[in-house]
Amino acid sequence: AKKGIVNELFEGRMLQELVANETGGGKVMLSSSRADFMEVILNIESGDVHAAMEEYVVGKVEDYVGGKQRDQAVEKSVWFEQFPPILTFQLQRVSYDKDLQAAVKLNAKFNFPGEIFMDRYLEKHRKEALEGRAQVAQLRAACKDIEKRLEVRTNSPGPKQDVALHEYLDGALRFLQEAQQWRDPLSSHPEAPPPAQTESGVKALQNYLRLAVEEKASLEADHTAALKKIEDSLPHLKTVGFQLFAVLVHDGQAGSGHYWVYILDKDKGWIKFSDSRVTKVEESEVWDQSVGGKSNTSAYCLMYTRSQTTRPHATTSFVPETLRTEIEGDNLRLKEEISKWDVDKLYERFCADFDKAMKDAEQSTDETMFSFERFLYQAGIRFLLEHVVASRLDETVLHGFEKLDNHMQTKILTKTNQRMVVQEEERRRLEKLRQLHRTYLAVCEAWLSAQVDFKEARLMQGLSRLSRAVLTQRKHEDDLRQHHAYDEAIVGRLGPVLEQMVAAIDPESAADFQLGGISMTLFAHLRSLCRCGEEIAAKCAPARAQWRQVAERAMGAAWAGQATVRLSLEEMMRLEQEGFISPIGTDSPSAAEPVPADGVEEALVRVRGLWESLKSGGDNRQKGGSA
Repeated sequence: AKKGIVNELFEGRMLQELVANETGGGKVMLSSSRADFMEVILNIESGDVHAAMEEYVVGKVEDYVGGKQRDQAVEKSVWFEQFPPILTFQLQRVSYDKDLQAAVKLNAKFNFPGEIFMDRYLEKHRKEALEGRAQVAQLRAACKDIEKRLEVRTNSPGPKQDVALHEYLDGALRFLQEAQQWRDPLSSHPEAPPPAQTESGVKALQNYLRLAVEEKASLEADHTAALKKIEDSLPHLKTVGFQLFAVLVHDGQAGSGHYWVYILDKDKGWIKFSDSRVTKVEESEVWDQSVGGKSNTSAYCLMYTRSQTTRPHATTSFVPETLRTEIEGDNLRLKEEISKWDVDKLYERFCADFDKAMKDAEQSTDETMFSFERFLYQAGIRFLLEHVVASRLDETVLHGFEKLDNHMQTKILTKTNQRMVVQEEERRRLEKLRQLHRTYLAVCEAWLSAQVDFKEARLMQGLSRLSRAVLTQRKHEDDLRQHHAYDEAIVGRLGPVLEQMVAAIDPESAADFQLGGISMTLFAHLRSLCRCGEEIAAKCAPARAQWRQVAERAMGAAWAGQATVRLSLEEMMRLEQEGFISPIGTDSPSAAEPVPADGVEEALVRVRGLWESLKSGGDNRQKGGSA
């Protein structure tokens, strides 16, 4: 009868024999039978796959019951007639502990190769294999001897059995070396060793440590070489090769834990399947998590496939027609379920992100306080806010609303209150709001930068930025107020800042009307701000009055000959017209001291005449120059 899929892939055939050893040295065949098998169970205490296989195919049978051979030594032997396309090794990781009276997991180290040759276990190579087993046994005995010697130097006989000898020596050496750097509290003890003895102890430990490290390295090299000899033994029996392609791993105890599997894809490499998570991993992780000996994580099943052949499970030629139809139907339904699951997850993610974005717009945080969504929320334009959020998620989550099916589009439109698409008029309004938002950001940037400048005593730079914020906000005041984006605090800060800066001017120490450069710059800001409406002019009024007093004192000093006024008469006239100084035609500003020199009064009369001429637009304007 034709085999089923499972038998075709995993089933092999073996020959099992029982032989009794006679007293005279002869052998008696007790039984010989052939049987199918689907896995080979290996004892992990053997250390590696080949050692476990040799124990599996040859061994003594304890407590044999049968005829006159009851008291004779009975041995079993197993020869494989045929290996399956997928060869499975089941590792015996669970044992029964008689003392605990419970099952325990064995996490001992068990080595296995990426490629293994199974010729030596085939019945057709029986003669050559038997001849080579003696040689392999000798190599393995030598390897075991190296392992025992290495274990003595790796596992300490003390309470810390996982601490190697060289680690103990290194710890003791470091203790003595550190003790030489500070005064030992016990150095005054009568039985304390003298410093010279401590020094000799350090040298002795250094020597012992060097020898221990060198010997361990030598033994490890010998062990690697011995394993290589075992692997390279029977070179003529290396035609039936198998490649490792799946490793099943368990983490935990005998009664509980977590399972996952590593599978080798010829194109993508090793892939880890752990519940619903599928991830690509490095080959080093496979060995690290599978060999055992370090933690509760170790492989319990190894699966190999025939080398240099197409994996039988990758084709469908052996699948019956009826079963193939059923499989194809199952695959189609699975694809539909996956597609529906993907759509449902996509909708869930869209809804979650949409709700979060709307909530973020309602809350002013460091991340959202200047966002366009927050700007729309403050303006109370919810329908455009929903449209902006939905459009952004269309790009980042949906990747094309128009590509969705009708059912999904209806659900999305319902969630967004039909805001995925807006009319042309609303689109134009949205663009204007984006421009207004950019203006709002410019005001905020200038205002915040000004606050930093004031905090760090950069007054003039801060005033420039504050003025820019005030002027920009004033220019777009109606639109900003309409959309609740006008900040009264900016204008409120203006008056105190101006007054503080005017108060900082010292006209007595000024060499000219520039007054260190601060006065005219401040005057430029005052002029611009006083033209921005009554509200802002009122905020500037106290500073303007202060500046006028300072300017007139400086002018008085100039009239008295104590300073020079480097202003053209046109500029002086502009100052008078805008109320920043007293009219020149009236009483002159009071000087800090009386006018000292003769002829100043005559000069003042000439300047007044020129001033009046400029105000009346006469021809004397050309004679003015600078006073």
